[in-house]
Amino acid sequence: MEAESKRVGILVGGDALSATTHISLLIDARKRGIPTKVVHGSSILTAVAETGLSLYKLGRTVTLPLPEKGPPDTVLRTLEENREHGLHTLILLDLDTKADRHLSVHQAIATLIEAERPETYGEDTLTIGVARLGRKSAEVKADAALRLMDHPFGGPPYAMIVPGDLHFLEAEALKVLADCPSDALEGRKVTGEVQRLIEKYGTSCRRAIDELQYAQLPRGITAEEVKTLIEHAFRYLEDAEYYSAERRATALASVSYAEGVLDALRLLGLVDFEW
Repeated sequence: MEAESKRVGILVGGDALSATTHISLLIDARKRGIPTKVVHGSSILTAVAETGLSLYKLGRTVTLPLPEKGPPDTVLRTLEENREHGLHTLILLDLDTKADRHLSVHQAIATLIEAERPETYGEDTLTIGVARLGRKSAEVKADAALRLMDHPFGGPPYAMIVPGDLHFLEAEALKVLADCPSDALEGRKVTGEVQRLIEKYGTSCRRAIDELQYAQLPRGITAEEVKTLIEHAFRYLEDAEYYSAERRATALASVSYAEGVLDALRLLGLVDFEW
């Protein structure tokens, strides 16, 4: 290794440690007692924030191979796994630098649609295509998959993102920053902070009701009376679900009432459960 006798620099496209190969080089050098210094650069893994999507909601990233390298099975499986958790999927598009070939957004969408798994990826799937992020000529466009195939992205490199659940700010960003038509967002789950809290506390209360155990009740308090209070908490949860479907903030108050009733029962020692 030349670095054992002189200073060596390795120039890497993107961020130096975004690929496993580069990590291996760093480990190998350290094992040999060779001092190293990493100068971080920008990466597609962070540049996609230009779409307006939150990086914290990116699930597993996957690469769609060139057609001759294999089917898109791994990509489709990753889409299903990420979507199950409401996460966005970044799809890197394969390239062959020696042959100067780059899998385009158009080809990638066609490949996924032709896999005939419409429940996972179909013509109406909201998709964001990006090209040349980080350059002045960067292109970001969101739309239903079939319409996105007609968009002129220009030259490479390319990538795609298939969004999971959208925060209302992400949905707004796609309209403004990625020129996403409103109809491409119709029917999608769009959440905000209030909605997140409703879902979080509602799930917690339901679990408490399902798992709670009656404690030894003091004289003067019957199991029927405790059951009645638990039923009150349950009805508050049903109200929360109704108001949540109507996108009304009253849902959060209903969840809070349910949590308060359950917490009071627990603090009084009438029931036992864990939040």
